[in-house]
Amino acid sequence: MKITRRQLRKLILEYSAPEKKYFGKGITALIENPDMLYVVQNGEQVLNRPWLEKNVGRRFGGGSFRDAYEILGRDDLILKISNRMDDPSPKAGIEYSAESELSNQNELDFFNRFPDFFPKVYAYEREPDGSPRLSLPRWLVIERAKVITTWKEMGDQIKKVFPGIENAYNFLNLWFNISPIYHGVSDAIIEHDKKRIHLFNENYLLQILFHAAIRGNKLQSGTLFERLAGLKIWDEKGLTFEQRFEILERDVLSKLREIFSKDFNIVRFNRVTNILKNSGYFFDYNEIVVGNVGTDLNGEGFKLIDISLFDKDGEYGI
Repeated sequence: MKITRRQLRKLILEYSAPEKKYFGKGITALIENPDMLYVVQNGEQVLNRPWLEKNVGRRFGGGSFRDAYEILGRDDLILKISNRMDDPSPKAGIEYSAESELSNQNELDFFNRFPDFFPKVYAYEREPDGSPRLSLPRWLVIERAKVITTWKEMGDQIKKVFPGIENAYNFLNLWFNISPIYHGVSDAIIEHDKKRIHLFNENYLLQILFHAAIRGNKLQSGTLFERLAGLKIWDEKGLTFEQRFEILERDVLSKLREIFSKDFNIVRFNRVTNILKNSGYFFDYNEIVVGNVGTDLNGEGFKLIDISLFDKDGEYGI
C-alpha cells in the first residue's frame, strides 16, 4: 500500500512522540515504514523478515499464519504480524482478509475487553490518517506473556488462580476415604479407582477438573465423568448405570458444582467464554494446554495467549 508524504505525516503524528518513545524504536520503525513490511517474490507478497529483524526485533516464533517478534527496547511487548509467506494465494498489491489478519482483528476486539484472561493490545496498524484500518490489521503490539511450558507449571498456576480446583481435588481425595460406597471393599479396589481418575497424578487431575469447571459446570459429560462412571466399585457392588449415576450426582457432582460456584475466577472465566460464544465464537476447551496459556511476566494470572482457541462459526461445539 503506497501512501503520500502527507498521509505518512498524519500517521506519524497520530502516534505522538511520547507514544513512540513508550513503544521504542522498533515500533517507531514499523509505524514509519508500512511499505517495508512485505516484499514481492515470484509475484507473491511475502513477509519481509530480514527488514523486521533488523529494524523491529528478533523473530522468536511463528505459525502457519503469523510471526511473533521481540521489540527493540521493550522486553514487555511483542509484535504479532500477518505471515503471508505460508499462504501462496495473495497476489502482489492485493489487500485481502487472511486467516492471520482475522485473528489480529479478533484479538483487537476481545483482548482488552477481558484483560484478566488475555494479554492486552497496546497498538495496531491504522489507516494513514490515524483512524482504524478499513481492512483487517496486519500487525498488533501486545503484552508479552510468560508461556507455560510444563504440566507442573500448568497445575501450579491453576491452583494459584483458581483455588476452587485444588479444593475439588482435595474433596475427591477425601471422598474415596470416607464414602460409604467403599466400606468393606478391598484396598486393591480403592487403589485401582484412585488410579482410574489419576488421583496420584495431581497435575493431570487438576487439568481434568479445570476443564470440567470452565465448561460451565457441565459435569455429566467429559473426561471427569467418564472416569468416575468407569470406577471398578460399581461393578463390585453390582450397580446399574442409573444407580451409579444417582450416587455420583448426589455425592460427587453436586459437591463439585458447589465448590466451583464459590470460586470467583472460575465464575468470571465462564462469563467470558459465554460472552464470546454469544458473539458467534466456539471454544475448543481441549486447546487450553501447555504452550497455549501463560502468565504475565511476573508469573501472575492465567492468560489465553492466542485467539485461535476460539473458532468463529467453526467446528467446535460447546
